[in-house]
Amino acid sequence: MARRRIIHEEEVEEEKEKKPAFKPTEFDEKEFLQTEMRSAKMIYISLGVAVVAGIVSFILMRILYSMDTGLHFTVPIISPIGFALLVIYLFKRFGIEIRELEWKKWLENGFMYVLAWFVVWMLSMNPPISDFSDPQIEEPLLELKTIGGENYTYFMGTLYIDDVTPDTYKPSGDIPGVTQAYVYVPISDNQKIDKWEIELSHNVDGDWRAIDDPEDNGIYIGKNFTFEPKDDLKDQVKSLWIQREPDVWDGNLWTILLEMSEVGTSPLAVGDTLEVKAIYKVWDAKNNYSELEYIFKVGL
Repeated sequence: MARRRIIHEEEVEEEKEKKPAFKPTEFDEKEFLQTEMRSAKMIYISLGVAVVAGIVSFILMRILYSMDTGLHFTVPIISPIGFALLVIYLFKRFGIEIRELEWKKWLENGFMYVLAWFVVWMLSMNPPISDFSDPQIEEPLLELKTIGGENYTYFMGTLYIDDVTPDTYKPSGDIPGVTQAYVYVPISDNQKIDKWEIELSHNVDGDWRAIDDPEDNGIYIGKNFTFEPKDDLKDQVKSLWIQREPDVWDGNLWTILLEMSEVGTSPLAVGDTLEVKAIYKVWDAKNNYSELEYIFKVGL
């Protein structure tokens, strides 16, 4: 038995010696360089075409926006789809066998292509390169100061007396003893307001007549008037105006002031009511335009 065991052990040792030792795969430098070169070509082609697609998307957006078609955001999204065909063509043109590419390579280059296109498009459509946002004209606020010291404010269809909501509503044309009327409108832009106009007219028996000489009729327009709402009015203004804090309103709060020559009198009044229409026209540095019409009444 001992002899057999020794013979068996010798046979096992011989079998081990016959088996070849593990050898690592030989490094194929040529294949490695070819793979890296192909990956580099794919990256350069994808990024290059994506940049061109982003610029074309911006140009299309600019043209469609100037034509006021309403398609300036939707149509430019199609351009990267068309340019994707160019990417595939260039892959073939530069000797890349697209049928041999793994799905991971397609996903990797596709994601990089879309991301690069989107970044170029986003950067080109925003300041300082461009601006597709119109100036923002907020909801007007009418404030009436009376000889009795009470302030009546009208904002978004709600009346505030000394900045607090009363139990009953009274139209602005029924407020007696008005000494001053203010109309506050915040106007802002994500870049810069370039030009503005406020056209004023008053109602004479249903006929709107232009006010060509506002200051001669006690009407003043500017941006340096003080406005400090409190209580209920402050909460409402902060929730509805985009420029929500008084320190941000400074320089952006456009104001029309009506000064009564005497309490309850105005050279523009017809009967016991003065009705004024203000048309705000605003252009920014990129010639984007906004307009707002506001009509208000002041009782006399």
